[in-house]
Amino acid sequence: MPDNITSFNQKTDEKVCSLSFQHLTAEMRRIDLLLSLFINQSLRYEQERDEYDGICITKEEIAHLLSQPVGIPLWAVNVDPPFNENSDLDNNEPFKDEYNQLLNEISEIKRKSLEQGITLRLESLTNQFQLTDFDTGALLICMISTLDRKYEKIFGYLQNDITRKRPNIDLVLNLFCRSWESKLNEMSHFRPNAPLIFNNILELQDYPDDQNALLLNKYLKVDSRIIEYLLGNYEIDERIKSYIEHIDTQTQLEELLLPQNIETGLTRIIKAGSETFCNTVFYLHGPYGVGKLSTARALCAELNNKTGFNGLLIINLPKFNDIDHQTFTDIVRFIIREAKLQNAPLYWRNFDLLSEEEDSFYIKTVNKELLQLKSPLFLSGSKPWEPDNALHNKSFIRIELNVPGRQNRLKLWEKELGNGKFQVESDLDVKEVSNKFNFSGGQIIDTAFYAGNFAGWRDPKNKRICNNDLIQACKQQSNLRLPTLAQRIEPHYSWEDIVLPKNNMEMLKEICNHVNHRDQVFNDWGFGAKLSLGKGLNILFSGPPGTGKTMAAEVIAGELGLNIYKIDIASMVSKYIGETEKNLACLFSEAENTDVMLFFDEADALFGKRTEVRSSHDRHANVETGFLLQKMEEHRGIVVLATNLRKNMDDAFLRRINFTMEFAMPDEEHRLSIWQGIWPDKIPLCSDIDPQLLANRFEISGANIRNIAVMAAFLSAEEGTKVELKHLMKAARREYQKIGEMIMDDKFLEHDRK
Repeated sequence: MPDNITSFNQKTDEKVCSLSFQHLTAEMRRIDLLLSLFINQSLRYEQERDEYDGICITKEEIAHLLSQPVGIPLWAVNVDPPFNENSDLDNNEPFKDEYNQLLNEISEIKRKSLEQGITLRLESLTNQFQLTDFDTGALLICMISTLDRKYEKIFGYLQNDITRKRPNIDLVLNLFCRSWESKLNEMSHFRPNAPLIFNNILELQDYPDDQNALLLNKYLKVDSRIIEYLLGNYEIDERIKSYIEHIDTQTQLEELLLPQNIETGLTRIIKAGSETFCNTVFYLHGPYGVGKLSTARALCAELNNKTGFNGLLIINLPKFNDIDHQTFTDIVRFIIREAKLQNAPLYWRNFDLLSEEEDSFYIKTVNKELLQLKSPLFLSGSKPWEPDNALHNKSFIRIELNVPGRQNRLKLWEKELGNGKFQVESDLDVKEVSNKFNFSGGQIIDTAFYAGNFAGWRDPKNKRICNNDLIQACKQQSNLRLPTLAQRIEPHYSWEDIVLPKNNMEMLKEICNHVNHRDQVFNDWGFGAKLSLGKGLNILFSGPPGTGKTMAAEVIAGELGLNIYKIDIASMVSKYIGETEKNLACLFSEAENTDVMLFFDEADALFGKRTEVRSSHDRHANVETGFLLQKMEEHRGIVVLATNLRKNMDDAFLRRINFTMEFAMPDEEHRLSIWQGIWPDKIPLCSDIDPQLLANRFEISGANIRNIAVMAAFLSAEEGTKVELKHLMKAARREYQKIGEMIMDDKFLEHDRK
């Protein structure tokens, strides 16, 4: 190599000096050699120029210019660049030996990479983006000035302008093209759809003093992520780092505890081989934590030896209301490029949110861009989805994943709590929570973490998870999003607090037994296969106000260890068409995923009878009722309806009810039990209070009795005395006035008449 041109300086950093970097360095030296040839030619031309060159134009110079090929500068004439192995170097004898030595060095690097199973990054980039020799040469020309600033002056010299420090398109074409026709043909490599430009490998830019320049005058800049990639940086592109993450695929299919039919289908895909796998779009849908991502990871892991994929890229894009079309397209293209650079399939999380957008631009963009990848594409969501049109000859497989059955849930609980991450008490009853809480695998992992936190708060030293920690964590898991849709009621009442006829008490216990054994009946005994719908538990409590309907719901929730949510009917119902249905769908969806009890008080307002259609209002009201009927039948959780007016309920709702319980006004015997149990242990009571007398005199509901007792306590607190009979009599008068019943003097004692 001539003295005036020095070779590309190979870095000595041990982290970078790999075979891949050695290969890149050798290729850069080839570019360096190419530039040396042209610089020497240019210097020879400079020596032949007249001393008055630049001041005047001689006829000899005009004749010489006209004799040169069209579109080729003088310094590029008669130069045969050593850009490929077929180049004829006979006309460039001083460079021939060095060029051949470079070829041998590059061949040896490639041989070593094959032996050691190392992917050369420049070759991988060329293959992934289908770059031609010209594309690769253009990339290297543009990259060399980025890595060594000495080339800025060289490019300025060749472009006859010292301010032009980056190669423009015209210079790149002159370096690699020997004719004007060839230049015109190779200009297509810089069009918007060409691999170099479309994939943002090279950027076309204008010089500050030449805005909106013609194509030939635009200079080329290598995208920073491409440089980082070729130099061995594995970090994800900063521009999409908030939207994407890279994870490994070390998950075994047999560890997932999938249903037999799904496991069999996935096994068939694995046996079909890598070509079938890479030509498939998978849509995995189901509630949170059922194993959608784990299934994708397991598939990639099973076929990793055949495909050579490097992990999995997870796309976490939000809803796109605030992202314009061009930004979305750019993000998708950068994601595609990153997937190719990392050689990793894509997994699009919450893809169903994208499909909900009214503007089909987003789906069309995904169809146009993502499906061109030569790797499998995983899409996930909570709801079913089918593509509207062909997927570029790719296969489409939709896989529905549901919450595991009781036995698999138990295995997941035992695996998570027994993997050594947590300390647990020896008497921990995992089977109980497995039966009561219909959690997915992801929810079980989260709940175990919560339980560990509760144990650490209760006993910071030992941190051993007990039954109460686990139950509390399960309730917290069930309390994630529903509070925005309904009001949570903390169950305070137990069996000792509620007073009901024997038949009603037995029915409440039957309801609890139904919940405790539903997995055994539906799954283990096979009744679930006999029923397509109606696997939930719907309960109707009807009766006058204050007779214990809400208390009964709390007793059931407390016995089962479930959260209970009271639905605000006013917040559910909307005057806008379709909004009520959306609110109900969201409510039931959240309840399905979190295992809670839904409590509809004053249910007749929402579950009322359908009417004859006489107006559009009637039609939409009937649609809402029909939708609610459908959701109740589909719902697999517990729904309690409470109403004072059962006759106003639509008969279709009654058909879907599993348990119906009528709450009547308590008789004297039950009123006596209520009066005896209403008082807290700490309250000071006078001995003259006779519960039997109160039960006999006041034919009221349990709620009225509670109100009287509380008011009497406040009256006695004001006087600073014990609760006396006179306080109860005054409180009873106020309660009778409130409920609008006539006050009969014979109900009250003589001394209380005022």
